Amino acid sequence: MSAKERPEETPPPEMRSATPPEPRPASRLPAASATPRDVAYVLIGAFVVFFAVCFGALGLLAGIPLLTVAMAVAAVGTVIAIIRAVRTSGRGSDEAG
Repeated sequence: MSAKERPEETPPPEMRSATPPEPRPASRLPAASATPRDVAYVLIGAFVVFFAVCFGALGLLAGIPLLTVAMAVAAVGTVIAIIRAVRTSGRGSDEAG
């Protein structure tokens, strides 16, 4: 049976929505106004925080307090950078800065 001969399958009633989704106009901008720089800050920052916590814990286990303190400072600085990036991405492009 070819695709043209097959009847169109409809989803079961529990899978159908009560109202169809409204089509988005082509001229409407996406809801998020994040710049690529903001996205990079958040993505790279997440990795930096993860590794800073890991190396900080390793410093605690190895008895190297200087490594633990350095990683804590790095983690806090990165979290601040992520917060600033998220806050500036939430504003309009004319207000950021």
